[in-house]
Amino acid sequence: KAQQVVEQHWPLFGSKSSRTLKSTMDALVEWLGQERAVQKVMACPKVLNTSFGAVSSSLLLLAELLGHEDAMEAVMADDDVKVLGCYPNIIRRTMMALEGLFGPQEAVRMVLKHVGLLAVRA
Repeated sequence: KAQQVVEQHWPLFGSKSSRTLKSTMDALVEWLGQERAVQKVMACPKVLNTSFGAVSSSLLLLAELLGHEDAMEAVMADDDVKVLGCYPNIIRRTMMALEGLFGPQEAVRMVLKHVGLLAVRA
C-alpha cells in the first residue's frame, strides 16, 4: 500500500532516492507499527519527504515529552507532518514555552490536541 502511495505521489519526493524513502518508512514503522505507518503515509504522503533521522529524533522526543502512546496518537491525528521534520531543540523549546505560559498539564493537553504546535518556533 505504501509503495502505491509513493508511486502515485512521486513528484512530492523530488530527487529523493527509493533507499531514502524506504529508510524514512522504516523509521515510521519502527515507531508507529506497520499498520499505523501505512495509514499515516496514505493519509499524508509528504511524511516520506522527511529524513529518517528527523522522523526518528522527533518521535523519540515526542515520546519523551508526552509518553509513547500519546505521542503516537497525536502524530496519527495530525494532518500536517511539520513536527516530524522539526529540529528537536525547536520542539523542546516550544514545549517549554507552552509550559511556561499555560502550565505543564495544559501544555500537554494542547499538544495532544494539536501536535503541530511544537513545530512553531517559540
